[in-house]
Amino acid sequence: MGADIAARMGYEYVNAVETAIRQLEDNINNHPYRNIKIGQLQGYMFEEWGAGTFNVDAVAAGSADRASVLHSNLKDSVDIQLNSGEDYSAKSYATAEKTAKAQAKFSP
Repeated sequence: MGADIAARMGYEYVNAVETAIRQLEDNINNHPYRNIKIGQLQGYMFEEWGAGTFNVDAVAAGSADRASVLHSNLKDSVDIQLNSGEDYSAKSYATAEKTAKAQAKFSP
Protein backbone atom coordinates (compact mmCIF):
# COMPACT_ATOMS: atom_id res chain seq x y z
CA MET A 1 0.00 0.00 0.00
CA GLY A 2 2.86 2.39 0.80
CA ALA A 3 4.37 1.82 -2.63
CA ASP A 4 1.02 2.57 -4.27
CA ILE A 5 0.67 5.83 -2.32
CA ALA A 6 4.23 6.85 -3.18
CA ALA A 7 3.69 6.01 -6.85
CA ARG A 8 0.49 8.07 -6.92
CA MET A 9 2.21 11.02 -5.25
CA GLY A 10 5.05 10.78 -7.77
CA TYR A 11 2.59 10.65 -10.65
CA GLU A 12 0.73 13.72 -9.37
CA TYR A 13 3.99 15.63 -8.90
CA VAL A 14 5.26 14.83 -12.41
CA ASN A 15 1.85 15.61 -13.90
CA ALA A 16 1.71 19.00 -12.13
CA VAL A 17 5.20 19.95 -13.35
CA GLU A 18 4.35 18.81 -16.89
CA THR A 19 1.15 20.87 -16.82
CA ALA A 20 3.11 23.99 -15.81
CA ILE A 21 5.61 23.37 -18.64
CA ARG A 22 2.79 22.90 -21.17
CA GLN A 23 1.16 26.12 -19.96
CA LEU A 24 4.42 28.01 -20.56
CA GLU A 25 4.68 26.48 -24.03
CA ASP A 26 1.09 27.45 -24.82
CA ASN A 27 1.56 30.99 -23.51
CA ILE A 28 4.54 31.50 -25.81
CA ASN A 29 3.14 29.77 -28.89
CA ASN A 30 -0.28 31.42 -28.68
CA HIS A 31 0.73 34.85 -27.41
CA PRO A 32 -1.77 37.62 -28.28
CA TYR A 33 1.02 39.90 -29.61
CA ARG A 34 2.78 37.37 -31.85
CA ASN A 35 2.48 39.48 -35.00
CA ILE A 36 4.69 42.37 -33.89
CA LYS A 37 8.32 43.19 -34.62
CA ILE A 38 10.97 41.12 -32.91
CA GLY A 39 12.24 44.03 -30.80
CA GLN A 40 8.87 44.32 -29.07
CA LEU A 41 8.05 40.63 -29.15
CA GLN A 42 11.22 39.75 -27.24
CA GLY A 43 9.95 41.77 -24.28
CA TYR A 44 6.63 39.96 -24.23
CA MET A 45 8.38 36.59 -24.57
CA PHE A 46 10.69 37.57 -21.71
CA GLU A 47 7.65 38.19 -19.51
CA GLU A 48 6.12 34.83 -20.45
CA TRP A 49 9.42 33.02 -19.89
CA GLY A 50 9.95 34.68 -16.51
CA ALA A 51 6.45 33.95 -15.24
CA GLY A 52 6.32 30.49 -16.77
CA THR A 53 9.65 29.28 -15.41
CA PHE A 54 8.73 30.75 -12.02
CA ASN A 55 5.54 28.66 -12.10
CA VAL A 56 7.38 25.48 -13.11
CA ASP A 57 9.87 26.01 -10.28
CA ALA A 58 7.05 26.80 -7.82
CA VAL A 59 5.19 23.60 -8.72
CA ALA A 60 8.39 21.58 -8.43
CA ALA A 61 9.07 23.12 -5.01
CA GLY A 62 5.53 22.54 -3.76
CA SER A 63 4.77 26.26 -3.52
CA ALA A 64 1.25 27.56 -4.07
CA ASP A 65 2.54 30.91 -5.39
CA ARG A 66 2.00 31.48 -9.13
CA ALA A 67 2.96 34.24 -11.53
CA SER A 68 0.71 35.77 -14.17
CA VAL A 69 1.63 37.99 -17.08
CA LEU A 70 -0.79 40.90 -17.17
CA HIS A 71 -0.33 41.70 -20.90
CA SER A 72 -0.54 45.41 -20.27
CA ASN A 73 1.09 47.78 -22.72
CA LEU A 74 0.43 50.89 -20.65
CA LYS A 75 3.44 53.00 -19.74
CA ASP A 76 5.09 51.86 -16.49
CA SER A 77 2.51 49.14 -15.90
CA VAL A 78 3.05 45.96 -13.93
CA ASP A 79 4.24 43.12 -16.18
CA ILE A 80 4.17 40.10 -13.88
CA GLN A 81 2.06 39.65 -10.78
CA LEU A 82 2.26 36.89 -8.19
CA ASN A 83 -0.93 35.61 -6.61
CA SER A 84 0.69 36.57 -3.29
CA GLY A 85 0.25 40.19 -4.40
CA GLU A 86 3.80 41.05 -5.45
CA ASP A 87 4.20 43.02 -8.69
CA TYR A 88 7.18 43.00 -11.06
CA SER A 89 8.36 44.88 -14.10
CA ALA A 90 10.28 42.97 -16.74
CA LYS A 91 12.43 44.55 -19.45
CA SER A 92 14.47 42.98 -22.22
CA TYR A 93 16.57 45.02 -24.61
CA ALA A 94 19.43 44.24 -27.01
CA THR A 95 22.09 44.41 -24.31
CA ALA A 96 22.25 44.11 -20.55
CA GLU A 97 23.27 47.77 -20.33
CA LYS A 98 20.24 48.94 -22.35
CA THR A 99 17.97 46.72 -20.28
CA ALA A 100 19.33 48.11 -17.00
CA LYS A 101 18.93 51.70 -18.23
CA ALA A 102 15.34 51.08 -19.35
CA GLN A 103 14.47 49.44 -16.04
CA ALA A 104 16.06 52.26 -14.07
CA LYS A 105 14.25 55.13 -15.83
CA PHE A 106 12.43 57.41 -13.46
CA SER A 107 8.70 57.51 -14.03
CA PRO A 108 6.84 60.53 -12.68
